[in-house]
Amino acid sequence: MNFRKITDLNEAEQIYQDYIAADFPPAERQPLAIFIRMLRDSATDMYLWETEGQPAAYVVVRERDGYVLLQYFAVLKRLRGKGTGTGLLRQLNTLYGDKKGILLEVEHTGYAGNQEDLMVRRKRIAFYERCGYICLEDFDLALFGVHYQVMVLPIGENRISDHDYIFGIFQKMYCFDPVRNAAKVIQWVR
Repeated sequence: MNFRKITDLNEAEQIYQDYIAADFPPAERQPLAIFIRMLRDSATDMYLWETEGQPAAYVVVRERDGYVLLQYFAVLKRLRGKGTGTGLLRQLNTLYGDKKGILLEVEHTGYAGNQEDLMVRRKRIAFYERCGYICLEDFDLALFGVHYQVMVLPIGENRISDHDYIFGIFQKMYCFDPVRNAAKVIQWVR
C-alpha cells in the first residue's frame, strides 16, 4: 500500500473528475475551479491511497488553528468493507498526530430522504465511531444548505464541548477568504 500527497494539479483534477464527482453529490462538493484553486493556494491538501499501483481511497484535508478537517474522504467502491478506510484513517492519525484534533462532517440522520438513506448515514457514523471519532452532541452545521452532524477525533486538545470554539474553527475552514455573506456558507443549527 502506498500513501502519497498529490501535488500535480492535473492529477488532482483527474481524481476530482473520476472519483469525487461520482462519490459526492453536487450539493456536497466544491466546483472544480474552486477545488483546484484551493489546492494551488495550499489551503487544501489531497492524498491518495494506492494498492498494487491502483487508487484505493482518497482524502482531501484542510488545516486551521491546529485542527484538520477531512473535507472529502472515500474508499473506492470495489474496496469498501475490506479495511481500506480504517487503514487510511490510521495513516492520517499518524500524519496529523501533533494536531489538536481531526474534524469531519457526516450527513445528518435527521434529514435522511428515506429509510435506506438513513441506514447509510447511520452506518457511516458507526464506522467513524469505531475509528475513535466522537459525534458532537447538539452541534449540527448547515454548509451551503446541506445539514451535517460534526464528529471529532480529539488528539492534543479537548475543547470539543466548547461549541462556540468549534464553530469558530469551522468558520475559519470555510470562510478564511473574505466572504461577503458567510451566513449563506455556514450556519450553526441550534
